[in-house]
Amino acid sequence: MCNAHLLRDLKAGYKRTEQTWNQDMIAFLLLAKQQRECQDDPLNSMVVTWMDDTHLAILKKGYKQNTTLVNHNAEKLLNRLSKHQDSVLLFVENMDVPFDNNLAKRDLRMAKVKQKVSVHSEVKQMHRIPPWHEAFLVH
Repeated sequence: MCNAHLLRDLKAGYKRTEQTWNQDMIAFLLLAKQQRECQDDPLNSMVVTWMDDTHLAILKKGYKQNTTLVNHNAEKLLNRLSKHQDSVLLFVENMDVPFDNNLAKRDLRMAKVKQKVSVHSEVKQMHRIPPWHEAFLVH
């Protein structure tokens, strides 16, 4: 799960609803990221437990603020955060897991751009006007 995308969705959710759980989750995720970046070793189990509990408390607050479930986007985001809690916080426990997956996306994006450029040049070659046609078009 890409936490950078979650942050984007949480910010958009706050703008739409002004529900405070969005802001709480943003602050929590950024704090967890900061704590993780300050450590060379895995975080101790007490800190990890506190983070799990805090995450759950913010989710409960979010569900409470959405008791009518009128806002389907907020409900979807809460369900996603709840269902994938382990992957949202995986970067805290596993040193090999980044906060976001931007590096992987950048690698994939570069490959896609190369593919598009290649296809574009092939199409351009196919639609190139033969030189003898250009003479007719100019006159």
